Amino acid sequence: MGRIDIVYGVLLGALSLLFFAETLSFPRSSGGINPRVFPLIVLVSLLGLSAGLAVQGLLRARREKAGSEPTLPRGKTAVKLVVLAGGGLAYALLVEPLGFILATPILIALAMVLFGERKPLRIALVSLAASAALYFLFRGVFRVPLPRSFFW
Repeated sequence: MGRIDIVYGVLLGALSLLFFAETLSFPRSSGGINPRVFPLIVLVSLLGLSAGLAVQGLLRARREKAGSEPTLPRGKTAVKLVVLAGGGLAYALLVEPLGFILATPILIALAMVLFGERKPLRIALVSLAASAALYFLFRGVFRVPLPRSFFW
């Protein structure tokens, strides 16, 4: 398992560098964000994540040589992951009719509850603040149209 992570990490890193070089030829615009800013952000993130995957693969390969076996999530963690995947599916189905502003805090709150947060005020504040930040980022900065709610 560790070797495949190393291979994919290196391949994704190489692809991100290739695409990064290609985005440098994108046109610049004088108003707002350049057409190349979002792809650059995505590609720099991909490069960092692929490097992390390769390092994780190296560490896993060392552990496998030492004799410990990697395992899949079991028990409560597996159930939590399945419930979160179901929540993600429900989010994908409900984001259009409910709108981004109503559906996103629900998914964030679900993830927080599933993975241990028990303080209702913190859950509410973090899910609302994260949703507002994401809305501002995608709608305001990147100018991505997000699904509106049925009541506005």
